Amino acid sequence: DLEGTPIGDRAAIALSALTALQAINLADTQVGDKGGVALATLPHLAILDLGRTLVGEPTAIALATTHLTQLFLDDTRAGRGIKRLAPLAPTLLRLDLSKPVGYAAADTDVAWLANATQLHELRLSQTRITDATIKLIANLPLHELSLARTPITNAGIAILASRFLLEELD
Repeated sequence: DLEGTPIGDRAAIALSALTALQAINLADTQVGDKGGVALATLPHLAILDLGRTLVGEPTAIALATTHLTQLFLDDTRAGRGIKRLAPLAPTLLRLDLSKPVGYAAADTDVAWLANATQLHELRLSQTRITDATIKLIANLPLHELSLARTPITNAGIAILASRFLLEELD
């Protein structure tokens, strides 16, 4: 766990040499796209937290080729690159795309979530997702869902109330 340390791309690139690495938390560091793209080459990486870092679309695009089960890109500039994460859908258990910097994900960016049939935790706070996304994810096995400060309406809440067995809703 290197969260909150002053490391950046150079350290992330060095860490990418640890080919047995399965999990790493680099949240709240200075890691940017050079480091994020390098981490995407780790063959056994399953859990990656890059929340509150300087990563953006290039990192999101590179991560689409991984086999991550948990990915945290909250408070980053992943932007439209989120759409490219679709290949991760079958393996994802936890995903945090909340509090985007700059471009906020919309329904079309996350439509692929309908295929994330193992997803248990999803955080989309402060994105532009609407009731359309709620309909798409209604049958997922979600235990935790965060939709704070999204344009979800009463109709979206009705979908949640009738189809989800949520333990936590934010």
